[in-house]
Amino acid sequence: MRPPGSQAVLFSARKTTLRHRHRPLHAEAGGYHPRGLADHLAYVRVVLETVMWPSPQQEESMTETVERPAPRAVPARSAPVALLATSGGVAAFVSAALIWVCRLWEPGVQYVSQLGATAMPTAPLFNTALLLLAIAAVLVDRSLVVRGGGYRVGWPIATTLLVCGLCFGVASVVTCSPGCPIPFTEGALPQDLIHISFAVLGFVLAIVAMGQVAAIRRRPWMRAASVITLVAVGVTSFTGAMIALFRGDTVLGGNLEFTAATLAIAWFGVFGLQVAADERRSRSVGTPRAAG
Repeated sequence: MRPPGSQAVLFSARKTTLRHRHRPLHAEAGGYHPRGLADHLAYVRVVLETVMWPSPQQEESMTETVERPAPRAVPARSAPVALLATSGGVAAFVSAALIWVCRLWEPGVQYVSQLGATAMPTAPLFNTALLLLAIAAVLVDRSLVVRGGGYRVGWPIATTLLVCGLCFGVASVVTCSPGCPIPFTEGALPQDLIHISFAVLGFVLAIVAMGQVAAIRRRPWMRAASVITLVAVGVTSFTGAMIALFRGDTVLGGNLEFTAATLAIAWFGVFGLQVAADERRSRSVGTPRAAG
């Protein structure tokens, strides 16, 4: 609010200021020279009025400047997320391909783990494929840790993938004995218990990761793919386990186990590529990573 009686003085002062607006104010530069005390006081008053009682246009401009939200920058990545996720996806697909190469090499083998048993000609290649699967799980895990933002259901999906990868890593190093006998049966060795325990646990954690991804509303197609793969892997693996437990058709049981393993490994590959695609998309549009 302006003090009373200031309108006439302000009008006169503004007229004086307008005449000298585009001239320098320093005397030594040939600037504004007041003609008298009244002009000088009027000029000072205009300056004070402008600072202390800004016009509505000035106030609106200042308000817009203060209230305008600053653009949110995309956080810098400490590691190449897309490269990690893509490498993990490709490694998973290569692992599945190597396992089927071993399967075609030894068509008489009924169960997956038998391909890596001691003294089997396919053991080096199969255990390499299993180790590659472990690396794939850890690479996708690292990409999720660096990326963050929404890949969490109950607990981080990255944690599930990390433990899953470690389990497959142990199973690739500690192989089963010839024939891969069931633990605690005749001819079974301690290494059979270690190998089968870690292999089964890794497989179960892969199913858990599928369930976590299926609960995320990030990509509808990935959610649907996870649900379908989860059901298919669960049904085939359970049926194969029951056939093996009750000494049924080993050929059918073996085929079901290979099918379940292939689906699970392929899911790792697809999920890794989906994470890489999400990362590239977010970087291209320059937006922060969205939560699931």
